Parts: sequence; structure tokens; C-alpha cells
Amino acid sequence: MQKADSVILGLKTAPESIEDNTIIAHYLPEFRQQDLRKISEAHCRAAYSHFNPSDLDRSGAMPRAVDARLRVGYLLADARNHANGYNTVLLFGKHDRQRFEVFVFSTGPNDHGWVRAQIEREAEHFVDLFGQTNQAIAQRIHDDRIDILVDLMGHTSMTRLGALAYRPAPIQITWLGYPGTTGASFVDYIIGDPVVTPADAFEGYTERIIRLPHTYQINNLQTYALKEAPTRSSLGLPEKEFVFCCFNNPNKLNRERFTAWMSILKACPGSVLWLNTGLEEARYNLQQEATRMGIESRRLIFSAPKERADYLASMQAADLFLDTSPCGAHTTASDALWAGLPVLTVLGNTFASRVCASLLQAANLPELIMPDESAYVAKAIAWAHDSSELRALRHRLAETKAALPLFDAESRVRESEVAYTQLWRDHRVGKEGLNTPLRSAS
Repeated sequence: MQKADSVILGLKTAPESIEDNTIIAHYLPEFRQQDLRKISEAHCRAAYSHFNPSDLDRSGAMPRAVDARLRVGYLLADARNHANGYNTVLLFGKHDRQRFEVFVFSTGPNDHGWVRAQIEREAEHFVDLFGQTNQAIAQRIHDDRIDILVDLMGHTSMTRLGALAYRPAPIQITWLGYPGTTGASFVDYIIGDPVVTPADAFEGYTERIIRLPHTYQINNLQTYALKEAPTRSSLGLPEKEFVFCCFNNPNKLNRERFTAWMSILKACPGSVLWLNTGLEEARYNLQQEATRMGIESRRLIFSAPKERADYLASMQAADLFLDTSPCGAHTTASDALWAGLPVLTVLGNTFASRVCASLLQAANLPELIMPDESAYVAKAIAWAHDSSELRALRHRLAETKAALPLFDAESRVRESEVAYTQLWRDHRVGKEGLNTPLRSAS
């Protein structure tokens, strides 16, 4: 806990600094989930202790009919061309409108893109609250008599946890946007799954845990018909050599994992590592580090971020995606698997370091989940020298992906509905939900 304590002691009370510290902690390998909880709790105390639920005007609350539809509100800043927007775009319109009345409270800017347009079109109620204060947002949520409020951002850059601090809804949940505990006393539940939030993980969370049966992630990849793969030469890649890649944000890369990658390249002559960043400083630093480790800088190949359809198509040109740690591939891993690209990961001890393993389990590819760094390096080297097993995995993925739980957004919505119904039933009788898997949606 010493490192966690040092981060807490270095906190500033400005919410912007707090959210930055909370996110950065997920990138540091020395922190375990219990440490991240401690950091998050300190951040919430510093940022939200002055928010008072009694400041809301609750005089206008109307009684709820026993047979009324369950009112579910989603708080989202990313109704735009953003990873969280892509992942949630199918969520709101697939709910059963006979049983659920769905509100999307949008707190982010309107980029006038297709994600925003689709969410506005498919949500039963779309409420634009961009630029409003946390208290005003909370008041609107309360006035709309939301039964279950689902925050889709957590401690991300446009967080609105401050709105939840006013307690506008009787049940408050965090899901999807932030990979870990909020540390907030006013967030009741977190949605996870058996991999990201295993049975012994409860001490790392202030929330009670809801475990969806396959994976916590919903995505919209089933709506993408892959474009034809571009030629390797058009991407600046060697035609016949083994191509490792990682399309994660370079912020997720640390010296330990980069050293492992250089060990892999050293053991696989001719192979290259393809990275996705348009940041010149990042490119220069990585090339310098590779050279220092005895790897020619030309074996690191960089490409700038692309439009989403082109980015998905380009992934087909690589042989193996190498995951980062402790903050691994999340949306990027699902993207790679939809493109037919296997992702090699190490099962970590935090939510953020277990997401890729969750997605691989939901894609029926447990062979790609390694127990430790040495196994990760050994497997990457082995497959670069003999790709027969890797080709078989790619073939299996291509043959089965349309039916995999990972890409079944409809089932994820049904699973969430089972959770909401169960939680509301328990709430009505004054019972708290349990840290257990959900009952079947049948």
C-alpha cells in the first residue's frame, strides 16, 4: 500500500487533478485492485464530500405506480465518435420497451456524427444536458423519476460522478466506461463478469458486484461488415515477415512490457512491431528505447490513427496483437477479434488488466490468455516461428465470430435487464443485492 499512500498524499483537491491521478494509477504495474480502491476512495472524498443530497428539490417527486415500467437512466458524455460511444450505441434501443423506459442523459458535446444521431434516434428519451452543473443534472434525473441510474463514465475525463453524489436515483450503478471501482459511497453497484470481477475480488471494490455471465462489455461490431484487407505494402509492412502489433493508446505502454516486446523481436529475426500512434514524440522515444535495447529502429513501424472502418480493415494485415499491461486492450481488443486478429494477453490482478481475458473468454479463445509474462513472451516467440496453431485459431475465430457471446449485443442488453429487474425487486423489499452471478435471463 505504500505506493497507493504516496499517490493519495500527493493529491490536489481540484477534481481535474483527481480524475487524472485515478486513471494514471491503472497504468502503473505496482498497484493491485485493493490499492486502486484506496486511491479512488481518497479521490472521491476530496472531490465530492461537499455535494449534499439534501440540496436537491425533492418536493415534486410523484409516487410510482406498482405496475409502471422500470425507468432506467444512462448518464453518458460520449454520445459521439468515441470508443464508449461505439460500444454503447446499440444499448439504448434494444431494451424491451414493454418493461423498461429508457432515458439517455447526454452531458458531452454534440459532434453531429453518426453515433450521436443513432443514440438520439433510438433512445426513448434523449436529454441533452451539455454544459449543465452536476446539481442541475442530478435535479433533472430526479425530476424524471429514474429508478436505476447507470453511469457510463466513472472517473474518465468528462466524469459526472458529481451528479450521482446528489443521490438523484434510488439505485446507482457504474458500467463500461471506467475499468474499476469508483470508490464512491454513492455508487451502489458495478457491472462486471466472472473474469474482470472474480469471486474473490470484492475487497477491491466499494460497490457491490453484478456479474454478467459472459463478459461485461457490449459493443456494436456486429454492425460492421469488414472492408477488404489492404495490402501490407500499402501499410508500410513487410510482405512475408511476421507482424506483431499493438494498437493500444501509447499511454498504456510501460518499460516492463516494452522490454518484453524487444525480447520477442530479438528472438524472431525479421519480425516487426506495428504500433498505432500519430504522436511524433512517442514514436521518437520508442525508437530510441528500441535502439538502446539492441533492436533496429526500422523494425518498429508506425501508422497514424484511421477512420474506424479503415482501422478495422487494416488490422487484418497483422499476425498477432500483443496486449499491454496492467492496463490492457479493451475496445481495441474487441475490434481486433472482430477483424480476425488474435490478441495475446496476460491475466492480471486488476479490472483493467483482466478485460482482454474477459473478451477472449467470450470469444472462446482461452488459449490466448497467458498466466504470466514469461509464458506471454514464450508463446509469442513460438507462434512467430511456427504459425500453424495461430492460423487454426484465426480460422476458428472467422468461422464462429457471428455466434460468439462477445459480439452479441442483444444478449448483453437482456442480461442487463435481468440485473435491473433483480435489483429493483430487492430494493422494493429493502434487500441489498448480492455479490453473486446473475440468474439466467430465461
